[in-house]
Order: sequence, then structure tokens, then C-alpha cells
Amino acid sequence: MYPQYFFSTPPFNTDSVFLVLLVDKRNEQLLATVHLISNQEMQSWTQQYNQLFGWILGIVGAIFLINLLLAIQVKESMYVYYSLFLFFVLVYIVADFGMLQPLLSFKTAYKTDAFRPIAMACTAPLYMLFFIQIMNIKKFIPWLFKIAQYFNFYSILFIVAIAPFYQIIMFSNIKYTILSIAYFNQIITISLLFIMSGFALYKRVEFSGIFTVSLSIFILTHIVNHLHHIGFLPDRMYWVHFLPICYAIDCMLMGAVVAQKFIQFQGRSNALLIEMQNKDKELADKITEMKESDLSRISQFLHDNIGAEISALRLHIEKLTDQQTASDNKDEWQKIVERTGKIADDIRRTSHQLSPTMIQQFGLIQSIEHYVMDINDSGKMYIQFDHEGNCHLIQLKKSIIILQIIHELTQNSIKHSASKNIILQLFLHENNQIELVVEDDGKGFDVQNTTLGLGLNQLQKIIQLSGGNLIIQSVIHEGTTINIQIPND
Repeated sequence: MYPQYFFSTPPFNTDSVFLVLLVDKRNEQLLATVHLISNQEMQSWTQQYNQLFGWILGIVGAIFLINLLLAIQVKESMYVYYSLFLFFVLVYIVADFGMLQPLLSFKTAYKTDAFRPIAMACTAPLYMLFFIQIMNIKKFIPWLFKIAQYFNFYSILFIVAIAPFYQIIMFSNIKYTILSIAYFNQIITISLLFIMSGFALYKRVEFSGIFTVSLSIFILTHIVNHLHHIGFLPDRMYWVHFLPICYAIDCMLMGAVVAQKFIQFQGRSNALLIEMQNKDKELADKITEMKESDLSRISQFLHDNIGAEISALRLHIEKLTDQQTASDNKDEWQKIVERTGKIADDIRRTSHQLSPTMIQQFGLIQSIEHYVMDINDSGKMYIQFDHEGNCHLIQLKKSIIILQIIHELTQNSIKHSASKNIILQLFLHENNQIELVVEDDGKGFDVQNTTLGLGLNQLQKIIQLSGGNLIIQSVIHEGTTINIQIPND
């Protein structure tokens, strides 16, 4: 710490002025400068002092808060290391300007003085961890990474071992031995960082140039500090507090690196998200194509094989019916012929509904209307179908999905809900969003405690892969409303 003590001098009409200091600095070097200044110069010094402290604290504090938010959001060790580094830098700055003692209400200055070397010692290993992480030293220089890792581990152990006993060490004969070891550790740390930075610069690793400048600033700081301590540099504000000033400059440099890293992270995240969305879309398209292919195959099989066999069976039964003479037997055979004909018609109708060629030929709206008319004619329930917007602009793949959804939901209502009426609404909104609403007056169910069937689960997956969503609202004894939204792209 650099405390400033101000003493008023008596009038200069005396022969001499004496300043007597009683300082216990046994076994220590006393570094002190005495200046005779006017009240105006003292006020100017105090103003510069407070302004410099405010600027440095504001810059480092703002970078610390921003980086802390990034560490919380991104949850990467790189941001955690740098946040801790900035925290100890702030502690050092506040202690260096003599603000820690009034802030923490310490009665004596030695407690404040203890914070400076401890904070300084903590910054070195944290900076190295940040440097190794952001420069990916493990990948580019693995052998040097191991050396740096082992030395950093030793530095952290040294700090952890010394910090709890620092108050005792402050009044012991080994104080300067410990401080010398800590100072030596910092020099080794900076040397290792400079060597790694040189290799990274040679291999053209990203940000290696900025880190080289940063480390050069730290080396310059130690040189300036030494020159000031031996009296080579005058007691100017910027020389006295040169280390905090360099910390602020370095924090701005590293802040730019961290900001650039975060922008790159956001870019990679967005690219990965877009890639995942594209893959989901491709998967949805493949599922739709597979379903289209399967439906075509089933439709063709029903029409060409089963339908043909039923038609042949009907002709055979009609022939046998014509050969019957007994009226009772002939009536029974006639019923069999009619029932067989109905089965053949149902198979033919189902094969047409399943075939995607129906949508290609007639369009989505007519295909739905044809399906609704068949259901209404069967007498099982009544479906009211309404549509709004330019629904003819709905893409073929989305049309196939919508028709499958309508088939699944109406069949579920027939089988499970015991509903008598269904309202079916299809919209194509101006934002090119498709909306399908299916509402029935069935018995309803508890949405939270009911497991969806296989058909609905498959539909939900297809809707999600298509970039849409499905919302089910149901009240027991009042019916169910299902809302589906799918983008038409």
C-alpha cells in the first residue's frame, strides 16, 4: 500500500523545520519519500488520486460484472477463471489505493497491507489457467502444457498453505523470505506464459498476439515498479500506481478477447442450432416420404389384391345365388352378396383415402371434404368442416401430414371418445402458418394423467419434426379440443 500522510508545517519565520518519524522496520528496507507541497498542490494531488482510483475501479469493475454474467450464462471454466482473476485484481486495486482499510473497518493498516501480496499471488495462477484454456495450449503445445500445469498446481498449493497464517508471518523473521518466494513464483509464471505465448505466436494461434502484448505489459510493470522503488522514477501519480493502471489496460485487452470468444461461441451455437433444425426437417421430410410410400403401397395392395379378391368372391357368390331355387336360401345368399359388395366398396374407398395421389389430383380441401362426406354418410358421427385462407397454397408434404392427422384424430374420436359431433377447422394464416383445430363433444379425458396412444405419439413426433406444435385441451364429460400449428415451408 502507498499511504499518504499529510502534516501541516509551521510558519517559515523559524530557523528550521523538523519531521520526526518513529517507524519499526527492523530487518526490513524502508522506502519512503518526503515532499514539501502547498495546500493547492495537496488538493490537486488528492483530486488526481480520487479520479485515477475511480477510473481504474470503474473499468475493471464493469469488465468483472460483464464477465461474471457470461460465466453464469455460458458455464465455461474459461469465464470462471477470468472472473476470479478480475475479483483479485479489484481487491489489489482497492488495497493499493488505501481504500480497503476504511471499507472493511480495519483498526490497523497491516491487515490491509496483507491483502496486496495475497491478491497479487492469486492473480498469477488464475491468469495462467485462463490463458491455457483460451489459447488451447494442451492441443498446440502439450509438453509445455504439462510443465505449466504442474507449476500452477504448486503455486496454488503455496498460496493455500500460506494465506491462513499470513498474519503470523507478517510479524515473523520469514516475512520477506515468503514474499521473495511469492515474487519468484510470479516471475516464473510470467516467464512460462511468455514462452507459451511465443510458441502460440509462432503457430499463429488465435489471440496469441494480444496475449503477447498483455504479458509484455506485465513485464514492463515489474520493471517500472523496481525503478520506482529504488528512486530512479519520481513520485508521480502514474508511477506510484503504475501496476493498477497496467491491470486496467490489460483487463480491457482481455475483455476484448473474452467478448470475441463469446461472439464466436454464440455463432457456433446458432450454427449448431440451425444444423439441428435442418436435420430435424430432413428427418421429418424422410418420415413423410416413407409414410407417403407406405400409404401408396398399402393403397395399391388394398385396391389391386384384396379389392380384386373381394370382387371375384362377390361374382362367385352371385353365380351361386342365381343357381339357388329355394327362396329362403336365395334371400340369405343375396344378403351375403350385398355385404360382400359393401366390404369391397369400403376397401376401395379406404384405398383412395390412403393414396397420396388423391391429394395430388384433387387437392387437400377436396380430399378432406371427400373424407368428411364418407364419415357423415356412414352415420357414425357428424363432422363439420370449415377452412379459411388460401389453403390451396399448402405444400404437398404438409397436406399429406394434415390429412393423416385428420384421419387419426377422427378415428380416435369414433373409437374412444363416443362423440357424436366433430368441428374441423383448417387455416392458412398470413404468416404462412398452418393451423388445424379439431373439437369433439365426447367424454373427454384427464390430459395430465393419461398416456397418449401410439398413433398420437407418432403424430406428435412428426409435428415436432415439422417445426410445429400440438396442444391438447380436454375436460371430462365436456369434450376435447386439439390445436395443431405447422409452418408451411
